[in-house]
Amino acid sequence: MVERIYTDVDPKLHGAAAFSLRAHLDALVEGGKVKETEPGRYEAGPS
Repeated sequence: MVERIYTDVDPKLHGAAAFSLRAHLDALVEGGKVKETEPGRYEAGPS
């Protein structure tokens, strides 16, 4: 996902971008906006 979202970011920074993306996904899961259907796969909707 990082490579597709952060196309304008230096690939050297993709590790940090991955942490940021994961933190946002975790917050969305906790807020009930997204559910993790299996490790690393998400879909919109209540968890």
